Amino acid sequence: MRNPFRRKSESDKRFDDLKAQLREFEAKKQNERESMKEVCFEIGRTLLACAMVEQQLNDALKFLKPRVNVANWIDTGEDRKMLAQAIKEFRRRFAIAETFFSDLEHFRVCRNKFIHHIWEASRIRLNSAEGRSETTAFVRDVYKQARQLNAIFAPVIMHHHGRVLGWSEETIESFLPPELRKPPIPPP
Repeated sequence: MRNPFRRKSESDKRFDDLKAQLREFEAKKQNERESMKEVCFEIGRTLLACAMVEQQLNDALKFLKPRVNVANWIDTGEDRKMLAQAIKEFRRRFAIAETFFSDLEHFRVCRNKFIHHIWEASRIRLNSAEGRSETTAFVRDVYKQARQLNAIFAPVIMHHHGRVLGWSEETIESFLPPELRKPPIPPP
């Protein structure tokens, strides 16, 4: 048994310092692993949200004319004029904000930056806490945009499918939140 009153030798002190440094290093590595898990979680969640926007935009525009190749527009920005016309029709049917098309265009640009460049840009940046923080902030912003667009598309799609399926007008209208409903036109 060690004598508790014995003075520590220099080698004991160095050994204690090394153990403390090892504990610090292990804690730092654990924090980095947790930070990487968070980044990966945010990326996965945002990929799903972006896919939902693409699918919902495609579904929402199916019942509008003119037809728009959504996948082509999202990847290249082509068919912008056709999409603008479809959105105009979309806004005519539903109370969609004036900024909707520009919000959609902004989402497209951010989504493409996220989808096509996140991994190559992140390889170096994910090795630092600052880089992980920047990446997480960007990914969360894209996710927020996607969620806002999903909140618009989901009830509109349910509204349309309710009509196709012959649901009652009351049931169909219940899917649209008040902010998306057009006020009824009063009789003359």
